[in-house]
Amino acid sequence: MGQYFCLVNESRREYAHSPSVMKLWEWAVNSEHRLFVGALLSSSWNCDRVALVGDYNQKRVTWDELEAWKEIFPKGKGLEEREKEILSFCKKKGFKPVYFCLDRNEYIAQSEIGGDSTNVLGVLIYLLAYSFSEGEPEETGSILARWAFCKIEARDSIPEGARSISREGEEFLKEERAFVSK
Repeated sequence: MGQYFCLVNESRREYAHSPSVMKLWEWAVNSEHRLFVGALLSSSWNCDRVALVGDYNQKRVTWDELEAWKEIFPKGKGLEEREKEILSFCKKKGFKPVYFCLDRNEYIAQSEIGGDSTNVLGVLIYLLAYSFSEGEPEETGSILARWAFCKIEARDSIPEGARSISREGEEFLKEERAFVSK
């Protein structure tokens, strides 16, 4: 079966499932859902604390606790209706390649990652999911542990003094793709 993920905004106590409630790999490779993440993070969820949380998770925020939070794009609708609503949201909010900056003074940038304009979102999705499962950054020091539930800001420029982790993120994504392909 595998673990399913939803996008969680701790700052607003909101969450969003994809229309079909997907596994991590599906979030990362489906271009519509990458755009959905980008549209949220570059509009209403900009500068909020966000993570991708799996249903096996028992740390910080569990799926059971999410029932008390607000779900955007509620589950009660049919899959087709939810997909249309999400695509409409993406078109309305728009997404253009930007820099995703972290309150720890790091960023990832599409211009530094190969592939199409949504690849930066694939990297971001993996960082958000794995960061959450890795533990607190102070415990591990890992790139993966630094991103979950940090304030993520979509910007059109790099903040002065920020350090790029685009290459580290891209390498991690390549390793994940190779692992999943086996």
